[in-house]
Amino acid sequence: QNEQALAVCYELLEAAAADGPLSDPSAFAPVDERLQAAVMAHRAEEGMLCPSSLEMVERLARCHTLLGRHEASLACHEELVMAYLALLGPIHEETMFSLAGLACACTRMGRHKEAARVRDHISNLQQA
Repeated sequence: QNEQALAVCYELLEAAAADGPLSDPSAFAPVDERLQAAVMAHRAEEGMLCPSSLEMVERLARCHTLLGRHEASLACHEELVMAYLALLGPIHEETMFSLAGLACACTRMGRHKEAARVRDHISNLQQA
């Protein structure tokens, strides 16, 4: 039930952000906080590498991004890369997708050299 309510809140956030940047990101801060708490609780029950836990971290990263919390989003993307590397290896599609998310997060943070290194890494993996 709590996860359903959280999913609805998340969908409202996505809908609000569909037309551009949020006019008042602080209005959605409770969604971000509840999602963080839900991720922690889910991990405690299911483990960090459970597919549903990873899906929740992906949503949390998106939520952070929509709210302008780019440092927190970057941390989520770093975590996702490490998890997918551990679970699926370096050349799996999900790992590549998580690396692309990390590159975008680096760019949003102004870490352009880091983003370029991640993109080069993706390119090298695709050629292997």
